[in-house]
Amino acid sequence: MSDNGQLDPTLARLMARRAKEPTPTEALPGTPDSLNLSFTTGLEEDDEEVKQKIAYLSYEAETTGEKNKELEGENQRLRVLLRTRENDIFKLKNQLDELKTATTGGGLGSEKAIQRIVELSKKNRDLMSQLESERNNSRKLSNKVNNFNNQEVQRKLKSAHKAKKEENSMNGAQDNEKILKERISSLSSKTD
Repeated sequence: MSDNGQLDPTLARLMARRAKEPTPTEALPGTPDSLNLSFTTGLEEDDEEVKQKIAYLSYEAETTGEKNKELEGENQRLRVLLRTRENDIFKLKNQLDELKTATTGGGLGSEKAIQRIVELSKKNRDLMSQLESERNNSRKLSNKVNNFNNQEVQRKLKSAHKAKKEENSMNGAQDNEKILKERISSLSSKTD
C-alpha cells in the first residue's frame, strides 16, 4: 500500500486476475476446472437411495411386526384351547374312574354303567385326538413364529451390513475428494 491508502498498481492487477480465476473450492465435483480434474460423487443420489431403502425397511418391519403379533395371538388362542381340552379329558377320566367303582355292584345298574363307560371311552378317544391335533397346530405355529423371528433378525443384519458398506463407500468417496482437492491446490500453487 502506498502512503495515501491505495494499492500498488501491480498488486491491484494481480489481485484482480486472481479474483477472476476459479479457486480450488470453486472447482467442486461436477463443475469443470482449469485442470479438468472434476468428478461427480453421486452422494446426493446415494443419499436418496439410502432414504428409500430405510423407508422400505421401516415399512417391512411394521408389516412383519403386525404379522408376528397375529401369529402370537393365534398361538395363545390355541394354547388356551389346549388347556381347556386337557381339563375336559381330566374330568372325563375322573368320571370314568367313578363309573368303574360304581360297576362293581352288578345287575341292571352295571349294564348301564358299562354303556356309560363305553360312551365315555369314545368321548375320551375323540378328545385325545383333538388334543393331539391342537398340540400339533400349536407346535407348527410356534415354529412359524420362531422362523419368522429368525428371518427378521437375518433381514436386519443384512440391512445393517449393507448400510455399513454404503457408509464405508461414502467415506472412501469423501477421502478421494479430499485428495483431489489437495492435488488441485498443489497444482494451482505450482502454476502460480
